[in-house]
Amino acid sequence: MEHAFFQSQTMRQEQTLAPHQLLSLEILSLPVMELQQKINEELALNPTLELDKALGENLAGDPLSESTEMTSEAMNAVDKDESLIGMVQLESYYGDSAFNPDQDKKRQHYFDSLSCEQDLSSFLLSQIHQGEISDEDIEIANVIIALLNDRGYLNASIEEVAFNAMCPLKDASRVLELLQTFDPPGIAARDLRECLLIQLKNEKGSLIYRLVDKHLEKLEKNKIKEIARSLKISPIEVQDLIEYLQRLNPAPGLAYSNKRPDFISPDIIFELKDDEIEVTSSKDFVPRLRLSENFMNMLEDPKVEAETKTYLREKLAESRSLLASLDLRESTLLRISRLVARDQKSFFTGKSSSLQPVTMREISGELELHETTISRAVAGKYLDSPKGIFPLRDFFNHAVKVNEGEEMTAEGIQEIIREIINDEDPEKPISDGKILTQLEEMGINIARRTVAKYREAAGFSAASKRKMIF
Repeated sequence: MEHAFFQSQTMRQEQTLAPHQLLSLEILSLPVMELQQKINEELALNPTLELDKALGENLAGDPLSESTEMTSEAMNAVDKDESLIGMVQLESYYGDSAFNPDQDKKRQHYFDSLSCEQDLSSFLLSQIHQGEISDEDIEIANVIIALLNDRGYLNASIEEVAFNAMCPLKDASRVLELLQTFDPPGIAARDLRECLLIQLKNEKGSLIYRLVDKHLEKLEKNKIKEIARSLKISPIEVQDLIEYLQRLNPAPGLAYSNKRPDFISPDIIFELKDDEIEVTSSKDFVPRLRLSENFMNMLEDPKVEAETKTYLREKLAESRSLLASLDLRESTLLRISRLVARDQKSFFTGKSSSLQPVTMREISGELELHETTISRAVAGKYLDSPKGIFPLRDFFNHAVKVNEGEEMTAEGIQEIIREIINDEDPEKPISDGKILTQLEEMGINIARRTVAKYREAAGFSAASKRKMIF
C-alpha cells in the first residue's frame, strides 16, 4: 500500500545534497565488493582516471593527512572553489557536535536510501546472539526471520509461526515481541500501522501515537479535518504531526535487502606487534587510482579545442571528487577501527573472551561525527584480525536511556538483572516488578515490559517458573 505523505517527503529530500556530497555518502556506505564495481564503472566512463600501479601510493594523498582534516571555514568555501570539489570532510555536511534537526532528517532519508551489504537475517541474528537466549528461542527467531519479506514485514500470522517452529503460541508471540525491539526500528511488523507504532513505542499516549494507532486509514484518505476533530487539535497541528511521521521508516528491511557475499573482503587489518594492535587499511581489494597526466597535460596544450578542454575539466572535477571520497571513506574507517582496537584491546590480545560495552553514540561523540555516519560507515565492513574476521558492526552495542539522560548498554542492564536474579532466594524468586524497583533505585528507569525482555535475553524464565525449577 502506497502512502502519499511518504512519497512527498522523498521528493523534497532527494534534492538536498550536492552531487559530490552524495557521492561521498555513497562511497562511504559501499562494502568492498560493491566499491570495486563502482571503481571499475568509473574507470570505464571517465578517461581522466587510471589505475595507480605504484605499490603503496595513496589514492589522493594520505587519508589521515591535513587535506581531509579541513577547518569549518575551508569546508564552507568548497562550493566557491572548484579546486576543492569533493575534498569536504564528513563533518561539513554531517554536522559537528550540534546538529540541525532539519538537516539531520534530510541526511537520514538519504542514509536510509542506501543499501547495506549485511543481509537482514545476519543483522538480526547478530543481535540475538549478543544476549543469552535459549536454543529453543533462537529456533523460533530463525523461523520468524525466514518469514520476513524484503521490506522487513512478517509475511505470516503468529499461528503460522508457531506451527512452523513447532512451539506454543505464547512462545512464538514472545520471541516476535523480542525481535520487534531490535534494529532496524519497525522490523518484524505485520503491517504498516504496527511498523510505525513500534518506532513510536516510547511515545505511547502522545498525539503522534494516537494518529497512527487510530487514524491511519483516515490519513491515507487525507481526511485532515476529521482527524483534527477527533484529536481535538487544529488542521495545522495535524500537518505538523504528519511532518514528524514522515521521519519514520515504512520499510525498515529494504536497507538490508542485498545478500551477504560468500567471499568476505576485509577493509581493515588488525595485527599484533609487541602486545599492541596495529591498524591498517587493506590494500588488496580496492584498486588504487590516480589522475591521468596525459589528459591533464592536454588542458595546457593550445592545440586542443576549447570544447574538449571543457569536457576534460568536467571529468577531472568528477575524478577529484571520487578520489577525495575514497580517501574520506578510508580515513573514516581507520579512525573508527583505531577506537575499536583501543576499546577492545583485551579481546584482541586474548586477555578477555568478552567485548567491552561501546556504543556508536560514544564513538560518534569522540570522533565528532554523526551517529548515523558511524552506523553507515561500519555496515557491511569487515576487519581481519588474529582472532578471525569480524563485521565491524559487531563491536558496537545499543544504548538505552536511563536516568537524567544518561545511557547504558542493553547488555549492561541485562548483566545487572542477571546479578539480581543470581542473588535471589531460590525459594522466593524475585518478580519483574521488584527487579524494576531495584533498577529504579540504581537510577535506571525502564518499562516493566523491558525488564521482562532483558530478563528473557539474560536467559531467565519468569519468577513463577524459576520457583518450579528450584
